[in-house]
Amino acid sequence: MKKLVLLIIVLITSQSCKKSKEKSDFIGNWTSTSEMDIDMDIMFFKDSMIFIPYRDFSYACKWNINNSKIEQTLIRGDRTILKPKHSNPYKFNSTKDTLSIISELNNLSLKLVRVANAYEYLEHKIDMKINLKSSQKKLTLFEENNYGLNIYIGIKNNKIIAKTDSSENLNGLGGETLLFLSNLNEKEEKLASYVLFIDKNITDHKIDSIKSKLHTYIINKVFTVYDYKEEQWNKPPILLGSYDN
Repeated sequence: MKKLVLLIIVLITSQSCKKSKEKSDFIGNWTSTSEMDIDMDIMFFKDSMIFIPYRDFSYACKWNINNSKIEQTLIRGDRTILKPKHSNPYKFNSTKDTLSIISELNNLSLKLVRVANAYEYLEHKIDMKINLKSSQKKLTLFEENNYGLNIYIGIKNNKIIAKTDSSENLNGLGGETLLFLSNLNEKEEKLASYVLFIDKNITDHKIDSIKSKLHTYIINKVFTVYDYKEEQWNKPPILLGSYDN
């Protein structure tokens, strides 16, 4: 009898440890990949999760793992959209930094990537990794976030890529600049800047070539990003850098 009780305790403990290990793979911050048509952020904690389908709107659930499914019980959120109890199949990639969740509502797959900080969040949204250049200059805070037209210069698939938030290249930058300025008043136009995120492996010759092209457009201020601070993991990072003379 004692052996049977001991065996049951061992089995229960083993199952508990297994579930605890499974749950630990989820803990952290996740965001939908750039290939998804929707932006969604999910935060997994030990016993609760928060998912944000759009800005300033979120759901909170209790969650558990059962037979390769995430079982969720709604704590806070619109119950006309999300059922009080639901379960969704999931699958990790081999390194467990990408998570696919199958929606029980429409059988669509939501693909998420693990995010460590605000800058990594930005990289996932632009689908580029940019290891920022360093600088010996005294860095200043870029305070005109609403008036910055972002340009990302990096290397992807062994090719140099220069793109903006709305275009995969700089071929139409003149028209994009005009459209950007059309949404600003006269006072705001004076604050407008091109904001450059440049990978450290890009040559100075290539950078000078791009900057010389920028100076032919209406915006005459160029801010180069060298560092950042984090306000919140899924919000734009606070940028540090310097203006071109």
